[in-house]
Amino acid sequence: MIFLANHSGIQAIMKKLPIDQGGKGRHKSPHAAYEQGYLDGVKQYYAKK
Repeated sequence: MIFLANHSGIQAIMKKLPIDQGGKGRHKSPHAAYEQGYLDGVKQYYAKK
């Protein structure tokens, strides 16, 4: 059985991340994605208060 998941949401998020994260040789990474998601969550949480 083959399971084909829809990853379009993740792809859209990855496209929003910067290609260069500050220095030569640095590229998109799970760490950068986590940080961006965390910051987005914090902003959303405090925006509701």
